[in-house]
Amino acid sequence: MESYKRHPFHIKYKAGINNKGKLETLDVDFLADGGPYCAVSPFVIWRPTVQCTGPYVVPAVRCDSRVAYTNNPATGAMRGFGTPQQVFACESFIDMCAEKAGLDPYEFRKINFFRQGTTTHTDQKLSNHKVSIEEVTDKALSKIGWKTKWKKCSRGNPRDDGLLYGIGFATSYRGVSLGAEGNDFCSAIVNIQPDASILLEVGVSENGQGLKTAMTHILAVELGVKEGRIKFLDTDTSSITDGGPTVASRGTIVGGNAVIDAARRIREMMAPVLKDLIGASHKGHEYGNSRITNPITGKSISFEKAVAACHNRKMYLHALGVFQGPDVNWDEHHGKGNAYFTYVYGCQACELTVDPATGRTKVLNVVAAHEVGKAINPQMAAGQIFGGIVMGMGFALHEKLECEAGMIKNLNFNSYKIPRTNDIPEMTAILVENADPAGPWGAKSLGEPTNELMGAAVANAIYYATGIRFTKTPIRAEDIKGISNNRPSAALPSIGTACDVL
Repeated sequence: MESYKRHPFHIKYKAGINNKGKLETLDVDFLADGGPYCAVSPFVIWRPTVQCTGPYVVPAVRCDSRVAYTNNPATGAMRGFGTPQQVFACESFIDMCAEKAGLDPYEFRKINFFRQGTTTHTDQKLSNHKVSIEEVTDKALSKIGWKTKWKKCSRGNPRDDGLLYGIGFATSYRGVSLGAEGNDFCSAIVNIQPDASILLEVGVSENGQGLKTAMTHILAVELGVKEGRIKFLDTDTSSITDGGPTVASRGTIVGGNAVIDAARRIREMMAPVLKDLIGASHKGHEYGNSRITNPITGKSISFEKAVAACHNRKMYLHALGVFQGPDVNWDEHHGKGNAYFTYVYGCQACELTVDPATGRTKVLNVVAAHEVGKAINPQMAAGQIFGGIVMGMGFALHEKLECEAGMIKNLNFNSYKIPRTNDIPEMTAILVENADPAGPWGAKSLGEPTNELMGAAVANAIYYATGIRFTKTPIRAEDIKGISNNRPSAALPSIGTACDVL
């Protein structure tokens, strides 16, 4: 009752496709419910506008995005920031287009996918990073066995056990960090004490996403010390400059780059002292295993002794590191520009069953492949994927906000349903690494892409199970209930069918 909610969207997609299955035109309308205040609504509808085509080449695009003031609950930023709604509509629609064209959903996508050097509908050339949409899709679909299993979908005809089986997938691309929404810059402070303990401050905050762990690990590797030597101080803008909103897909890339800059400034400070202690090295001194080594002579010194020597020379090992994101630009009037300095790509595929008697959907298995640039902490990255899958299942199947006269009616978890432990499927996370020049050690982002795909993946799988195309989320049991065992597959809706996303 006391917090803002995700924006409801009403979305219309219409496309023109040639006889080879190639997308030629796309016409898109976004109408978002912003509630009684403007807040972040202009930005929430901006990102879906930039990414309205999905990861597909379309020569002619018109996209109109609007937000309305209403007496419904206040809306704001929620994981995905407008893209779970857009991806649900777009990827459901792409499957509809594939069927109209008489093609396998994957084959249709493959014809239309971005390629290296593609120019997007906003006139941005994708040439400064690896365009990996086909790579992540191939890995996810190969792992889940798409080619074999898609042919076995029930399409409205129950199996011997009475259940309907379906498999579906969705793909997406996502601009990293704020892009033209704001300014991408950040700072970090590294302060080494006389006893060689290290204090670290970063201008973005820990929100439970594991930022402290990632930043600590980056600094530990850069200085060649154990992570236990580092104390991460909570972000306080009275002592460190504000690095902007943490949000869900920028902490590692902006904070990590700032930490690396600060660490390398410290190493530059220590270089003259190390020259006297272990000799100069034109290749630079090597930091590792809590020692600093001259790689030419092999002579080394412990990190503690090197720090003590610096302090004995009245040297403060204190540095401010900064990251200034690559230039982006945006022409609001024409809807053109380099909206983001790099992008990430993802694909999620799921298998499920539907009980036609009760309408209950059971997600059995999910495979998610995400291109992350470089996984700073692979275990935490997999955790981000698993969490995004489950949260996306809530968006797809469970979570419906009931409102009346602007007031929320279902104020407890007995009426506002979320996925339970026994709803969680088998999950496989595939991390695809293509180092990005803009990221720390090549890392990019992962927080939001993992959450924006499940809505469409589940809806597409339900379609191939039941023969019914659902265009609203959540798709709950009562929406499916009553399908008879002999019900034929539903006719495909016309290609201009609206997708309502709540």
